[in-house]
Amino acid sequence: MANDYLADAAARTLVSIRTPESTAALEKALAASTTEKTAIALVTALGDLKDKNAENAILGLTKKYNSDGFQRTALIALSKIGGTASESLFQEKLTAAGYSYDKFDAVGLGIDYAQALIDNKHDQDAIKFLNKFFQESQKAKSINGQIASLKLLTTLDPAKQQKNLLAAVKSDNGAYRNIALQLLGKYGKGSDAKSLLALASKGTPEVQESVLNYLAHNGSASSLKLIQALVNKTQSPVTKLAGLSALNTLSQGKETNTLIQALNTDQQFNNSVKALILSSKDANVVTDVNNALATVDDDKKIQLLDILSKRSNNASSKAVLAIKSSNPAVEEAINKALPNVAQESDLEELFNRLNNTTDNKSAVLLQRAIVNVIQSSTNSKGLTEKLATNIAKSAAPNTAKYFPIFAGLGDAQSLKAVTAYLNNNNTSLRSAAIESLAGWSSSNALPELVSLSRTEKDDNLFNTVYRGLIKSISSSSNTPEQKTLLLRDAFSVAKTADQKKAALSVLQPTGTYQSLVFAADLMNDAQLGGTAANVAMNIAMDNKFYGKKVREVLEPVIGKLSGSESGYLKEAVVRYLAEMPIKEGYVSMFNGKDLSGWKGLVADPIKRSKMNEKTLAAEQAKADDIMRKGWTASNGEITFSGKGDNLATVKKYGDFEMLVDWKLENYGGIEGDAGIYLRGTPQVQIWDIANTRVGAQVGSGGLYNNQKNESKPLKVADNATGEWNTFKIKMVDDKVTVWLNGQLVTDNIPLENYWDRNQSIFPTEQIELQAHGSVVYYRDLFIKEFPRKQIFKLSDQEKKEGFEVLFDGTNLDKWTENQAYVINDEGYIWVYPNAKFGGNLYTKEEYADFIYRFDFKLTPGANNGVGIRAPLEGDAAYEAMEIQVLDDGADVYKDLKQYQYHGSIYGVVPAKKGHLKPVGEWNSEEIVVKGNRIKVTLNGAVIVDADIAEASKNGTLDGKQHPGLKRTSGHIGFLGHGTEVFFKDIRVKKLK
Repeated sequence: MANDYLADAAARTLVSIRTPESTAALEKALAASTTEKTAIALVTALGDLKDKNAENAILGLTKKYNSDGFQRTALIALSKIGGTASESLFQEKLTAAGYSYDKFDAVGLGIDYAQALIDNKHDQDAIKFLNKFFQESQKAKSINGQIASLKLLTTLDPAKQQKNLLAAVKSDNGAYRNIALQLLGKYGKGSDAKSLLALASKGTPEVQESVLNYLAHNGSASSLKLIQALVNKTQSPVTKLAGLSALNTLSQGKETNTLIQALNTDQQFNNSVKALILSSKDANVVTDVNNALATVDDDKKIQLLDILSKRSNNASSKAVLAIKSSNPAVEEAINKALPNVAQESDLEELFNRLNNTTDNKSAVLLQRAIVNVIQSSTNSKGLTEKLATNIAKSAAPNTAKYFPIFAGLGDAQSLKAVTAYLNNNNTSLRSAAIESLAGWSSSNALPELVSLSRTEKDDNLFNTVYRGLIKSISSSSNTPEQKTLLLRDAFSVAKTADQKKAALSVLQPTGTYQSLVFAADLMNDAQLGGTAANVAMNIAMDNKFYGKKVREVLEPVIGKLSGSESGYLKEAVVRYLAEMPIKEGYVSMFNGKDLSGWKGLVADPIKRSKMNEKTLAAEQAKADDIMRKGWTASNGEITFSGKGDNLATVKKYGDFEMLVDWKLENYGGIEGDAGIYLRGTPQVQIWDIANTRVGAQVGSGGLYNNQKNESKPLKVADNATGEWNTFKIKMVDDKVTVWLNGQLVTDNIPLENYWDRNQSIFPTEQIELQAHGSVVYYRDLFIKEFPRKQIFKLSDQEKKEGFEVLFDGTNLDKWTENQAYVINDEGYIWVYPNAKFGGNLYTKEEYADFIYRFDFKLTPGANNGVGIRAPLEGDAAYEAMEIQVLDDGADVYKDLKQYQYHGSIYGVVPAKKGHLKPVGEWNSEEIVVKGNRIKVTLNGAVIVDADIAEASKNGTLDGKQHPGLKRTSGHIGFLGHGTEVFFKDIRVKKLK
């Protein structure tokens, strides 16, 4: 503690020990201190310990060290110690500071010192010190000093400070004033209210406001008359409003009439008064407002009507409708109130007002009032019917006034009433009907808007229809998939770029893959490209889509982004692409222009399997001829003419998720029928639900040919015949799940093998679009394949030879734990590419002589190895032997030594090069270890066959020590080097 550099750390250590001995050590060190730096450290420590024994020593040092740093340190320490001997020093510093802020913070530390005196039971010394502090702060007009000292003085002797507190209430400083009121609230007495009001009556409006706000929360009903007198007397809006608030609070809301009488021409003031009335908890507050309407002047009427537009009771409508005024402002206020106050008994009056008004703004309010009345009625259906009957008899001008009412009601009856006018010869009525449909309050009008969007010729009316259509689709409760279909239809009929942009923008929140692709295809459009790019980008990123197509969409987006946030968005896209899984997502099954990837149907899977290659080729040629006659492709759609056979994929599929839009031709009474075969097996059913003759009323999406398992869908989710529908079909093993237009219709049901019900469904087969005599259209066919986890099993020969499976694709039970090695979805060991360098995976069991077989797949630049007879610790390449696993053709390894090639016994025996398969393909390797003999066979070629004792008798090729060459037993392991490698089908045979 005598060392300038170490003193602070040493002192803090002793503070944390906090024993009498550690404190004594600090006192002793302070007495022996010879430098200011050590003194600062020791004084700080003794202050933190509040060591009373150190007070005099510290005071003495304040005379020795005059620097600002030491002086402040000493003041801080003494303010914590709180000894009486320090008072004169604090008085000296406060006087020098003028009781205002200074570099020593004398005011703040002086208050801390006073608090410490109180804590040390030196109350009288504290009072003496604080009285002077308070007086001098008043002289210096130091508000902070006054507040702090008055607070402590009040806690010490509340009674003696009443005079000071009341005086403080008159202060022009709001903070000081409010602190004084808080202290009165805590330490005062009931008689203070009278004194405060007497004081406030002579004070400024600001003082009056503070006092009244205080009394509102701390006063009692006994103060009401005095507060009322002050409210009546004052001309200040601030005082008056604070007084009214206090009256309202202390009377528990029973001063409504006083509040009403206070209303004037100052709208800001009136808004505050109305807020008090609206928040009142008094049960009679609305009744008071109702009653006052008949007696107050027009200005107050307008304010009271505004209150009733927000808060009313059953009697309010009578009071409102009883008002007779020629003042337009009053009439407007009445109409504004009616939506909230009108009752069912007022409907006739509302109808009369609506018929007679010529003001559009008033008409809107009256229409809203009628809607509210009908919707809240227990007889809303009857009232709607009556309204529909009435308008049928009304003259044209008034009829149109009722359309917005029906739009507000939004039910089926209302829709019927309005759509009846769509074919009306009166163009103004037809236009009004269309306008109301565009503003319909529910999605009930959506089918009518869709129909109008396809038929309306007038551009202005079409724009109205289109606006309503997009709004209705967006706000509807339809599934995202159904919204996607509707918006694509809306896009197809749009007449302007702005209309197309509107449809595109609403596609974004659907989040469907089809919306992503649709928007992406428009990214190069001169007018729509910017909007389309933004929509595609957000759908892809918000919904975590991945795959080649998504990458092809997002990479060009980066160059199309502009605007103030483009930098941030570009960074977000780059980051998303970097983090996007490197695996395939949805892949298109149809190129939009021809039938590439598709073929005609040849028999069924069982019959095809029995055909020889020549026969199958001949039958396929015939089937393709038939296909070309019945199936066509153009403009992004596949069309079946109704004549021919199924259309099949060239590729076979196992587990997958498929998206497909389909549409049956509307024959006008002739029922449609189609389906989708999964793995060559019928079928996910498609049909016209009007075809009740064959049970089609159950809906599409069921597994029609099932006998043992459920064949019918869970619900009907079909769109009308002639409209597009969309399937999402998921098949894993034999289980099928189907969503139709976003609704679950088949839930994980096994698909039975129609061709041979005694055997399971085929593991892989083609997907087929069924030909069943109906014209059918398909578009947007996408498929995402799911990897299958193949469980490895020994061949009969390997079983006979005594091999044991070390990894079958399901678990790593026979291996030590290492987080760098995981089992992926396909059932392979995946060496995680970002794992810590050198992560090794070892067998739990040890092996001496053995045959080790495995398959592996390299990625570009991959580096791993197989450890032989390895210990669990140390570098297996030297402490054991490492058979190299390496992409030795990668450019990064162009300078390899021969003993580093794939298959080499690392550093000891080189391997023959040239037998690895291309990166990304699977290789098979066998390692035979018997005594000193090691043989490595890669893809059927022997690349190493060596005696390690002989090979190393004159030293190893790399010139390093390899003590592991002498090991006769150990673990087998994969030796990671931080790169991505895959392993599977691992087995071993012990040799005797």
